[in-house]
Amino acid sequence: MRRLSTPYSLFCTLLVALYLQATPSLAQLSDDQKDAQLLKRLNTICAPWADTLCITRAQNHLSLSSLGLLRLWSRSCESEGNGRACSNAGFLLGWYKKHKQDLSKAAWYFEKGCKMGDVQGCAFLGHAYRNGRGITQDYSKALSSYQKACDGDIGWACRNLGQIFEYGQAGEEKDAQALELYNQACDLGDNTGCTRLGWLHANRSGPLRDLKKAREAYREACRLNHPRGCTLIGHLYRDGRGVSLNLEQAFTLLSKACSLKHPRGCASVATLHRDGRGTKQNHQKAALYFKQACDRDDLFGCRGLAHLLENGWGVRKNIKKAVAHYENTCSQNDAYSCKRLARLFQNYPDLEVGENRVIALFSKACDFGDGRACNDLGVKLRGDESRSKSRLPVAFFQRGCELGDEASCSNYGWHLETGQGIGKSLEKAISTYTKACALGHDWSCQTLNNHASAH
Repeated sequence: MRRLSTPYSLFCTLLVALYLQATPSLAQLSDDQKDAQLLKRLNTICAPWADTLCITRAQNHLSLSSLGLLRLWSRSCESEGNGRACSNAGFLLGWYKKHKQDLSKAAWYFEKGCKMGDVQGCAFLGHAYRNGRGITQDYSKALSSYQKACDGDIGWACRNLGQIFEYGQAGEEKDAQALELYNQACDLGDNTGCTRLGWLHANRSGPLRDLKKAREAYREACRLNHPRGCTLIGHLYRDGRGVSLNLEQAFTLLSKACSLKHPRGCASVATLHRDGRGTKQNHQKAALYFKQACDRDDLFGCRGLAHLLENGWGVRKNIKKAVAHYENTCSQNDAYSCKRLARLFQNYPDLEVGENRVIALFSKACDFGDGRACNDLGVKLRGDESRSKSRLPVAFFQRGCELGDEASCSNYGWHLETGQGIGKSLEKAISTYTKACALGHDWSCQTLNNHASAH
């Protein structure tokens, strides 16, 4: 490296000395001057508004505790009329978890900041009013505060304002206003606003549903790294809704969602690995992704993992662990899990679960819309001599058939044909067999052919 000449080195040294003379250290300043210097540096670090990251950075750079930061912001707020400082003090008191929270005081600072024209303070004040955080819940005041913040281009305030309209929290539901506000939030770079925009477009009723606009909004949300947005657009490509079916694209988008730690995205990637859709079938990877989802309390993740453990696909077979996961998801009223749990208890007597529990689980699954569970319960009750000729098994077969389960329709048809547990009616039996056949039940199709041949 070339050494600097002596004259040039002397010049640099002189220049630094002059700079130090012109900018005295904090130790040379009065208390008021120190505070002014610290506040200036603090506001530079936390520009434009305070958040958790900048507060931590400010504490490290300025060697101040959160209490010291609060003192600077509250002083600037109250003595200098600085609205931004008021809002920052409110954030520290209401949102910074490492500082003792005082929600009432935080709301007071937000209100003060908003009155001084700081739109971020208005946004947080709207949140306080909407959720009753440190202040009496008042949706109309929340709406007014959010509107000021949204007019000041605070994206998340526009999105929350949209939710008030969507959910009818300040009167009747108004989807049109909600869509407009979600669109504004998305344009301002609020990725959650983009996802809400897409969700509302995708889930409106009848002709108002617009999957093309939903796809566009979800795509923007995913571009802005919103985990749920990536999952939802991935589901559109996976299911061919509003777009051409594209499993490879679905796999890419859902993988991104999982990398952004969205549990449903991980569960969906796991399903693609398990079924070999959009990627090569790999049960071990499926187990890994299902576990990631389950570890974040995703029902489908835990249910998928239980299914692999039950069958020993990609993991060592472990019935007790499968039972534990199914117990968890069944307790969340997942019909499929309750059905699988009942079958495990029925097929593994060493689990030592009584018949009443098995019946209760099948019944719960049937109640929550699993037609095959209704059929399983009907078959079980029909095998019980004390109940075989009663109306009870028939009622479950009928319910399962109504839910579109082909085996239930076949069994219901048999009862109608034989008159066991129900009034005999060949006409109704033929109609029920026809439905079962249309649903793919071979025995019912053969039975229909036999009746046709006999006549």
